[in-house]
Amino acid sequence: MKKSIIYCSLVFSLLVLITSCMKNDYNISEMQPFDITGKETITTASGLKFISVSEGSGVSPVKLSEIQIEYNLYLNDASMTKVASTTDYGAPIAFMVGINQVIRGLDEGVKLMKEGGRARIIIPDSLAFGKSSATNIPANSSLIMDIVLVSVLTDTKLVTEITKFNNYADSIGITSTVTPSGLYYVETTKGTGDSIKFGDNVSIYYTIYDLKGKQIQTNKGKDKYTFKAGSSNTISGVNEGVLLMRNGGKAKLYLPTYLAYGRKGIGTDIVPYQSIIFELEIANEVEP
Repeated sequence: MKKSIIYCSLVFSLLVLITSCMKNDYNISEMQPFDITGKETITTASGLKFISVSEGSGVSPVKLSEIQIEYNLYLNDASMTKVASTTDYGAPIAFMVGINQVIRGLDEGVKLMKEGGRARIIIPDSLAFGKSSATNIPANSSLIMDIVLVSVLTDTKLVTEITKFNNYADSIGITSTVTPSGLYYVETTKGTGDSIKFGDNVSIYYTIYDLKGKQIQTNKGKDKYTFKAGSSNTISGVNEGVLLMRNGGKAKLYLPTYLAYGRKGIGTDIVPYQSIIFELEIANEVEP
């Protein structure tokens, strides 16, 4: 089971997103801190502060838009300490809006912009990493982010398929946890072992079905499939699902296409834009 399109882990890490979603053929120059003198500050209901530096002439992102941005990221401290930048990697970052692929403040801020625009957002810790820390970012840190919205793409086929998936979920009355990304998680057997954490090696048995219940693929009776939780070696919906589980547990994951194999599909088994049902059992070896 290989991932056909690379969307980044849904586990808090903007920095993981940067390194795995970059386009290496894109050259950018050093971005200086924006001059916001005389610019209006808008404070949203969530507490995000938004300052438009230049508006841009393109469209604004909406949920499921795929965008590219350049940015500088700073701690909101007295010296505005720079902690990350797209210039470090020579490429913009790409992500899909509104499905929890990046920190909440960034997800909210870009929707207030237009393609080609520049803005500064001041992100309270509750919309950033909260009580967690990240590379160069202490826990409970407020952040400042200068952003250039490079491009906006809305895939109408994707939006149509997501609407179909949501209608399907409503029609069968799934009783489950629905995560911010749109994953429907149904625990069928509660595990008694250790909780799965980001970076753990995870071994699973799995069966994939289409939404009509037809089996597409399975590794039952074969070797277990092993991957590192949060890595780009498996589809993002499975990455997210296993982090809700314990060793020995079983679950059924209802995955919209963007959490599965996306617009490319995989081989002849899963067609482009196909949503799937992914049943799995975590079967890690337990040390004596």
